[in-house]
Amino acid sequence: MGYDWFKVHSEGILRGSLADSDDTTQMIWIKLLAMANETRSRDGHLWFAPRHPYDREFMAQSCHTTLPLFNYAVDVFVKENYTDGTPRLLIEDDGTLFIKNWEKYQAKVGKPKEGESPPLTKTARSALEREALDMVTTIRFLDKHPDMRELMNSDDAVKQRQVIDKLIELNKMSGLGDNRE
Repeated sequence: MGYDWFKVHSEGILRGSLADSDDTTQMIWIKLLAMANETRSRDGHLWFAPRHPYDREFMAQSCHTTLPLFNYAVDVFVKENYTDGTPRLLIEDDGTLFIKNWEKYQAKVGKPKEGESPPLTKTARSALEREALDMVTTIRFLDKHPDMRELMNSDDAVKQRQVIDKLIELNKMSGLGDNRE
C-alpha cells in the first residue's frame, strides 16, 4: 500500500530534464504521477486494473487538457527525456502507460520496514472499507451480467468506460460508493 503523496524534486522541475518543457507538459507529468499513485497497484502503471489501461482521452480529461496536447506530452516523455538519455514513460503492448523508475518517486521517509505494516488511520481504514465494498459490488454485478464482464475484458476502451460508468452509477444508487468519478 502506498501513500497519498509522492516525491517531486524541485531541482528536476526547475533545472532538470523537464526545465525546458512548457508548463502544460510539466503539469501533465505531475498529474500522470498523481494518477499512477491513485491506482490500486501503485507501481507506475496507468490503468483501471491490470490489462485494462486508462484510455488517452480519459487521461487527457483528467489532466484538464486536450487530447492533442496530452499526446504531445506523452511523445515527449517516451522519447529520451531523462538527463541520462532514457525515456521517463514506456508504452506497453496493451497500450498501458508505465512510469519508468516509479520507485524514484516514492518517499522513503516514514515507510515501514520490510515485512512491517504501517498503522492505518481512520481515513485510510474508511477508504479501504469503501474500496472493498466497491469491489464486492463490482464482482456481484459482473457475475450477474456476463455480457458486461465480456465488455470489461475487451480491448475497446469506450466499452470499458461504459461498464465503469454503469458500476459508478450502481455504487451511487446502492449507497456503497463514495460518489467519486
